[in-house]
Amino acid sequence: MHSNEPVNKCDVCGKAFKFKSDLKEHNFVHTKDAPFKCDVCFKPFGVLSKLKIHLRVHTQERPFVCQLCNRSYIQRSHLKQHLTRQHGDSQPRCELCNKTFQNSLHLKKHYLSKMHKLKLNKDKEAEKSNEEMSEIKDDDSNNEINAIEMS
Repeated sequence: MHSNEPVNKCDVCGKAFKFKSDLKEHNFVHTKDAPFKCDVCFKPFGVLSKLKIHLRVHTQERPFVCQLCNRSYIQRSHLKQHLTRQHGDSQPRCELCNKTFQNSLHLKKHYLSKMHKLKLNKDKEAEKSNEEMSEIKDDDSNNEINAIEMS
């Protein structure tokens, strides 16, 4: 079994969840004692944040917008799926840690973060050190060639 496979199954409908907390939240769908209900369609929710997301269905609010084609989505996860399926992996990506960003401005800010400043400085120092070592080796080989020519 892979670690990403859901292992917590609902006894009522058989739906599987990766996390036990998600199953617990789901169980409210089958009961009438859910702590939160939609005022429009009366759908039950175990967590207030899920109800707030659901309300966007009724209000038509779509705060997550694709920067490439302007399609909008109710949830961030839906935007991420869209980006992968429709645009491939065309989001700007950090070459140091492989993280993706909505746009190049966010990527630039990420590069300027303390963690990457340190890594970039270390990489530059290592590159400089390698160049210096290369120059020393070149000088040594030139000295050997000069010594051979003199003899």
